[in-house]
Amino acid sequence: EMGDEARIPPPLDGVGAKLRLDYLKKVLDQGAHDRPYMFTRMPGFGSANLGHLAEELAKVDKPPAIPAVVFELPPPRVKAKARHMVGGQAFGCIKCHTFAGHKAEGVQGIDMTLMTQRVQRDWFHRYLIDPQKFRPGTRMPTSWPDGVTFLKDVLDGDTAKQIEAVWLYLADGGKALLPPGMNKHPIAPVPNNVASNYREFIV
Repeated sequence: EMGDEARIPPPLDGVGAKLRLDYLKKVLDQGAHDRPYMFTRMPGFGSANLGHLAEELAKVDKPPAIPAVVFELPPPRVKAKARHMVGGQAFGCIKCHTFAGHKAEGVQGIDMTLMTQRVQRDWFHRYLIDPQKFRPGTRMPTSWPDGVTFLKDVLDGDTAKQIEAVWLYLADGGKALLPPGMNKHPIAPVPNNVASNYREFIV
């Protein structure tokens, strides 16, 4: 269902700006298998062989920093807004991403609670604005097309605040409250005397 995205590993372009240095070192040393939809995995090469590569990649890839974001709301309320955004009634990230080990409704994309452990904040902001720029053909939708949000009533409709809020929420990792709609039980269609529409993933 995911096409080439599930068969071909992501490009190495800009990986020094994408992955956290500690995570990149760990991957090169031990390997990883963070993408449940792929049969292939990143092998470990041992730090004795590639221990210097992570720093070199980080030196090569240095995009401009994303400015700091300041919230008027206290952190718990900011995270509550983000929890709503990734849930089933807003951006619907849980439709395709697992969350703290809980399965998504459709394809089993990379676990959202691993994001802040793996990628850098600045890259996260840029990627959410334009996923296709970083990985052409990805199924990841653009929830902030041209930097404009669909959710005008959340955090003043400020794109930077919304993305930063999601980052802060995901930084709680496995301790983060599940997004609304996660682990939703299937709705069994019940026949009656009127026509009804039923939409669902077929996997």
